[in-house]
Amino acid sequence: LKEAALFCLDKGRPLTKEEMQERLRAAAGKQEKKKTGSVALVGAGCGAYDAITVKGLNTLRRAEVLIYDDLIDERLLSHVSESCEQIYVGKRSGRHSFRQEEINDLLVQKAREGKRVVRLKGGDPFVFGRGSEEMIALRKAKIPVTEISGTTSAIVAPAGAGIPVTHRGLARSFHMVTRHTSGTGDWLAEDIDNLGAVHGAMVLLRGSGRLAAVSDRLVGAVKSGWTPAAVGRQN
Repeated sequence: LKEAALFCLDKGRPLTKEEMQERLRAAAGKQEKKKTGSVALVGAGCGAYDAITVKGLNTLRRAEVLIYDDLIDERLLSHVSESCEQIYVGKRSGRHSFRQEEINDLLVQKAREGKRVVRLKGGDPFVFGRGSEEMIALRKAKIPVTEISGTTSAIVAPAGAGIPVTHRGLARSFHMVTRHTSGTGDWLAEDIDNLGAVHGAMVLLRGSGRLAAVSDRLVGAVKSGWTPAAVGRQN
């Protein structure tokens, strides 16, 4: 309306019907552009709430919509504004509040409402966190998306027990493997035997429910029964 009024003053006449329609279309286009928000995939780190990076925490504080996972310290929720919409989409073995496709759709929907959306995930979004799937879905929908890394449990959990994943002369590399692998008979990674033969440390995530199968498979294939091992579990 302001632009239309200035045009009338400049020309010394009212707008024609065609000119008014053209300006309404232009205004609608600008408004539509403003409605597209953005999504930040933020890793909360592993363990206590202060494990999150400074960049991740600052992004969290600016969120207008927070979509968060199960494995985070809930004290992080106190850092969002009172007006921020909070949506829990946690997933644990045998209990999924949202399917991954539903989470992808939710991220797109909230961003299209013009909101600054933070997808808060435990650990690192790109380490078995399905953050890449969410980024692909958002890019396909032409939603601006960024990733803010967090420390992964594959490194932090062993370190908390005093176990380094690399050590000069002992473990020159480390390998992260997830126990959940569809399409195999025992749900173990199809290349777990080959990985077990590689010199270095193996970090197996989400394996507490199949410890016997994992140890039997590794010892039966390549490992000695005297290979040092440790088990950690989050309650």
